Amino acid sequence: MTVSKTLMAVMMVSVLIGAGGCREEDELKVSTNPTNDNVCGEAAEVVCHNAFQCCVGEELESIFGVEITTTEKECRRDVELKCRQKYAKVFHSLESQRIALNLPRIKTCLTLALAPDDVCFPYESINQTADDVCDSVTEDMVQGLVAVDGACEFDYECSGEAICTEAQRCKKLLGAGLECSSDAQCLSALHCGLTDDFERVCMADVAVGGACAADNECVDGLYCNMAGVGMTPNTETDSDTAVTVPRPGVCAGTVANGEACSANYLSNTTTGNYTSDKECQSGNCLPGTCADGRGECETHADCAGTCSISGAECMVNNDCGTVCSGGYYDGSQCDEASDCPGTCSRTGTTCADATDCIAVCMSSEGIASSYTCTSSTECESLGAGYTCAIQTCDGAGACMAAETCGGVSTCIGRTCAAEYYVQNYCYQGWNWFSTSAGTNLNSLSD
Repeated sequence: MTVSKTLMAVMMVSVLIGAGGCREEDELKVSTNPTNDNVCGEAAEVVCHNAFQCCVGEELESIFGVEITTTEKECRRDVELKCRQKYAKVFHSLESQRIALNLPRIKTCLTLALAPDDVCFPYESINQTADDVCDSVTEDMVQGLVAVDGACEFDYECSGEAICTEAQRCKKLLGAGLECSSDAQCLSALHCGLTDDFERVCMADVAVGGACAADNECVDGLYCNMAGVGMTPNTETDSDTAVTVPRPGVCAGTVANGEACSANYLSNTTTGNYTSDKECQSGNCLPGTCADGRGECETHADCAGTCSISGAECMVNNDCGTVCSGGYYDGSQCDEASDCPGTCSRTGTTCADATDCIAVCMSSEGIASSYTCTSSTECESLGAGYTCAIQTCDGAGACMAAETCGGVSTCIGRTCAAEYYVQNYCYQGWNWFSTSAGTNLNSLSD
């Protein structure tokens, strides 16, 4: 059964909870040897050690919003109590013998989170931090002990691939072909996918090279490669119903640091396209350069050419289309002749033919008024010399001049690289869970 990051946070039991102040002269010893009885106390020792070694000013208040401690010894007491309060449901499950804590895993995370002596802000690879490493071992931080059909209160209490139902009984997860509403309901190696009849059922995760629409559809360790989304959609069609489920991506493996990463992705994620950073194991695909040397790039679109007449950006000739030859919009892109109107001879407004150009009252100096007319008599009220002048539609163009796309280059030289950052032990792991994590334990397998 897949367990969420919140569960990892539960097992870290407030490693993230910080405190601030000045280091006591008589330093307290720090232990990272958790047991069922002292896990909150061990966590408190780690976070308070970090806080009094690395936090400055009012960082305690910035984390909690209240001042709860003034010395490291008091910090340990306060944080241990907050841990017990926040994760009361977990300890309830533990005391009821419905779960077991994976203490070696918790010890690993506590050890990684503990700031070394006199070290607060090391410059390290993100893959070496407690955040990243503990994220990777969350699935067995808590081990459910309740068998199928046994009494339960929360999903994480169920043993193996099972969830806790509304009837508070552990139920085995769904197999392939059974209706579902989320991935959490399906057995491992399955996801809740959409059939060609647009029904949601548990289906096998997709292997390398298979069509996909999202990362969760791929086998663990793969991602859904969306290179070229919007260009050549990859679909699967049910021949009986002729209904097509869009699956524009392909399941692919990530690449290591130093290896090439793709520039084939479109860059605008808000329109349903994707960047290529998740292609890298580090999540960091460095920019490349346009092959023609014009500058740095992240996608081929950054090295786009221009349409020969309109000057619009393009990658291929089809991006340019045709333009008006003559007419009011001479040189503008068009689909048909009506997109290239002429102009009325007196007023200069656009027209498709003479019926669009209504006669207007015109002065003896040849200045057209805004008044339309059918005879000169209707123009006499404007003054002497005004007559009713008929208009013609002049200079309508044709949609005929095909543009070409020139100056197109490609983006080359993108490589995966490790991402480094300054680690702050004062706030170590704060992003592992939200302040409300302790109240959401009934959804740990979401």
